[in-house]
Amino acid sequence: MILNGHRIRSQPVVKLLGIHIDNELRWKEQVAAALGKGQDWLIQFGQLAKVSKGVATKHIRQLYTSVAILRIYYGTDIFLAPAQHNPGATLKKDNRAVVTKLKSIQRRVAIMIMDAMATTPGNLLDAHADLLPIPLLIDKLLHQAALHFATLPPTHPLYKAVENAAKRHVKCHPTPLHYLMNNYSGLKPHLMETIKPVQMTSGWTPKLAIRIADSKDKAKEEDEAERARIQVYSDGSGIGGKIGAAAVLYKDGRLKGTRRLQLGSDKHHTVYEGEGIGIILGLQLIREEQEEINGMVPMGVDNQAAIMVTSNIWPGPSHHIWDTFHQQLNATLCAHSGLDLLVRWTPGHVDIVGNERADEEAKKAAENGSSPKNRLPWPLQKPLPKSKSAVRQTYHRKLKRTCNIFSTIHVCAYLPRPSGLIGTIT
Repeated sequence: MILNGHRIRSQPVVKLLGIHIDNELRWKEQVAAALGKGQDWLIQFGQLAKVSKGVATKHIRQLYTSVAILRIYYGTDIFLAPAQHNPGATLKKDNRAVVTKLKSIQRRVAIMIMDAMATTPGNLLDAHADLLPIPLLIDKLLHQAALHFATLPPTHPLYKAVENAAKRHVKCHPTPLHYLMNNYSGLKPHLMETIKPVQMTSGWTPKLAIRIADSKDKAKEEDEAERARIQVYSDGSGIGGKIGAAAVLYKDGRLKGTRRLQLGSDKHHTVYEGEGIGIILGLQLIREEQEEINGMVPMGVDNQAAIMVTSNIWPGPSHHIWDTFHQQLNATLCAHSGLDLLVRWTPGHVDIVGNERADEEAKKAAENGSSPKNRLPWPLQKPLPKSKSAVRQTYHRKLKRTCNIFSTIHVCAYLPRPSGLIGTIT
């Protein structure tokens, strides 16, 4: 290429954002770099795992799983793309040699973790060190990458490319993105929640107060000493494979209103989401009060994380629920201009009447369904998007079960066979 008389020669390899891109897109240099990182980490582990003055083996495992794996397998979704046209297969044939070398690296790390003999089979080492076998580990990392792509906001430059790759199979010249999104076809961007890059501005302040007692006993004492005419309690619960949320409103010590919502399967939603939905339902009960509300209204929540996130400005999974919460809070404040909302911690299972009733209603929502649609806030009248956290946890549990099955088979295969036993392990 010649620009303004300057000749720009083609380079065989260029490094961009830590990825070695070759001009034929075969990723050989990137694979070599990943294996080189693995060898460097082995040297460092060897120094740390010295018998005389080394660290404990549990720290070696923690360092490997939390730091080394992320460094070694950086860019896995590009150079170890899954097989697109072979259902059930994790890797393309070209990557099997790479996987074999990665297995060798993990085997040597597992020997240091377990302080085992050098001749110990790798399958046994992975099982006893509680490490995912390399094919399953790669599958886990690929799924995480696909899940990240599926939750991108529309403003992201890759959003359209991910959406198009997830819609159809490309037979001619597929990219790693096509391989990834087609292999994990259940991750449809339009069904997943959206994780925004920025949730709130730095100058934003919440229009509520929060209070978390130092102990359960003190929280119970505060609830018993509360004299507000209107008190609200909310809760989320998971039972029978479903997630439910509910809120109850007490006026002058008597139960006046309840609201329930069934979020859906626990494979797609979390109890943490249920806690947030319960708070939104509590706001709906306050908003529907015919009498003008002036002064403080306490709302009891038994999840401290859900309380803290009401004042959080950072984006994260399920944050669309808290966006809805603040929208509903603004609407409630418009209906009752004298309202001061206090979200406080009311721990569960300490005989707080309102909390126990909210828990019962949340379980009823999970088992029997939601309140009538016209009695729910309008944002909750349509199906909720799938939670990134729930989908990731569900897939990780699936990988863990697969790992346990293979570990059991391999461990049993090396056990001495009792006399008189006929047959083989299948």
